[in-house]
Amino acid sequence: MVMDMEVQEEEEEGNGKGEEEEEEEYIVEAIREWRYDATDRRKEFLIKWNGYPEEDNTWEPEENLNCEHILQEFKASLQGDDLRCFNHPDPDGLTGFQRHAPFDKCIGADGPHESDEEESSGKPPEDRQKFYCLLRFTDSEYAEEVSLTEFFKNEPEAAFKFCEQRLLAK
Repeated sequence: MVMDMEVQEEEEEGNGKGEEEEEEEYIVEAIREWRYDATDRRKEFLIKWNGYPEEDNTWEPEENLNCEHILQEFKASLQGDDLRCFNHPDPDGLTGFQRHAPFDKCIGADGPHESDEEESSGKPPEDRQKFYCLLRFTDSEYAEEVSLTEFFKNEPEAAFKFCEQRLLAK
């Protein structure tokens, strides 16, 4: 069973000293990060366990946690794009980076789409043209189209390496 430190302290006060515990309880010290697992279609949280080093942190689904206070504090700490993505009504519509999914590899690139070139945007033509990369994330069997800008922002080394290979290959 998983619980937060406050709940554990309250339960320890109520337990008799002679009682043996049937199952080991792991205590949540903190929540470090979140991600959306597209395969299992659920949010998961990176848990820091009380009394264990950071190397022993694990990803756990919300339904396995009994630490409402810590979970609420973590959700309250989210800001900006992270908060918007966390509360997104359709997480399947998010990119792998927005879901906090682990990046696997870049498998291709694509130029500007026709929709990027619409005159109704009012932007100069060079500002409307976006380049896209087809990326694989470990939580999905499908490649996802992500803007080159977002790729460089989240995985700069992989994006640079991919672009360098394509430019030098020609």
